[in-house]
Amino acid sequence: MKKLKKIPKFKNEDEELKFWSKINLADYFKPKDFVKTSFPNLKPSKMKKIPKFKTEKEERNFWDKHSIADYEDELKPTNGITFPKPGKKRLKHKVAA
Repeated sequence: MKKLKKIPKFKNEDEELKFWSKINLADYFKPKDFVKTSFPNLKPSKMKKIPKFKTEKEERNFWDKHSIADYEDELKPTNGITFPKPGKKRLKHKVAA
């Protein structure tokens, strides 16, 4: 049986979430470590609201640290988005909802 890896200490919750999302649990736990659990009174959390941004830089920094999946309820379909390319003719693309 291979030796289990040691779970590191985390500076914050974001660092911990990133760690657990990328590893194989079998490298850190034995099958007997797991127990069946249920949470009958657990209620779904409310989706977060996308904040208002003052600058594009602020918005980029926000999305670098957050998942769009946490904000699905606020997303709206769009049509006719234009993606200009320098020196090229502008093209209109329709995005399916």
